[in-house]
Amino acid sequence: MHSRCRAVNGSCPTTPRARRDSLYLHGGGYYFCSPRSHLAIAFGLATRAHAGVFSLDYRLAPEHRFPAALDDAPAAYHALLAKGIGSEAVVIAGDPLPAGAILFSPWTDLTCSGASMRTNEGRDPMYHASAFPKVAALYLGRRRRCGASLRTAALRRFHPPAAASDSDGRQRTAARRFDARRRQGTRGGCLADLRIWPKVPHIFPIWAPFMPEAREALDDAARFIARMTA
Repeated sequence: MHSRCRAVNGSCPTTPRARRDSLYLHGGGYYFCSPRSHLAIAFGLATRAHAGVFSLDYRLAPEHRFPAALDDAPAAYHALLAKGIGSEAVVIAGDPLPAGAILFSPWTDLTCSGASMRTNEGRDPMYHASAFPKVAALYLGRRRRCGASLRTAALRRFHPPAAASDSDGRQRTAARRFDARRRQGTRGGCLADLRIWPKVPHIFPIWAPFMPEAREALDDAARFIARMTA
């Protein structure tokens, strides 16, 4: 269904036995896709983790460039807290900090400088490496801003445990760089798990109705959510 939470738009796949909450931010390079396109992931998390999932319909480029999406995410998080949901029962990033975070095929480096962008070209059927700099420019505009990339952003206050799933495609280098930065520069624990899945496409959990690997990734994520919000 479609829901409005203090002027924050999104969809809310729910389960009758919801015991915790998640804020889901869909992929799409900040310029396309929606909660509807990623419903398989949001619904999969809701049913597996027995969680209420709010999938944010954040603003997209080119009409809304950086930092529009970055601003919408904490606004949605605070809207959930304003409804009486405790931060210790929410899995995502925010302030006050939540119980944890999960990243599926995260785009952590908008500079597109990782070696795997070149060495793994052709291994992922969804994208070519040449598309990423164009998408980054569409979102960032003419100015390059370090705060747009998780790899270069300040992580000192991002201390909840995190789980990440990635394919062995072009963003593998960036995911591992982010993992290393989390381990070296944050307090309160390191990245709980970085799992590189072989021979799967980008954002493969979206294919949960058809792919065993996607279902396994969502099962892993659900166990992480349950552990962090217990």
